[in-house]
Amino acid sequence: MEPAAVSERWECAPSPVGRLTLALEYTRALPARAKTEAKIYGGPDPNFFRIYRVDAGNDVLRSVPSSVDRVKKFSCA
Repeated sequence: MEPAAVSERWECAPSPVGRLTLALEYTRALPARAKTEAKIYGGPDPNFFRIYRVDAGNDVLRSVPSSVDRVKKFSCA
């Protein structure tokens, strides 16, 4: 089975005169699993905290230290 080729286009237009467009083509790979946990303290009570747990899959498209480059086309205008 051959890895899938993906094409994405993102646009952001925060005002009538401004626009940002990102176009990207890349080859998909198996995501690497990343688990993180953060304990955030807040408010006037120092014993009050929230725990945020994240379990995500990351697909690195380009990394010089890891010698990864699966990006075929990239444009930002």
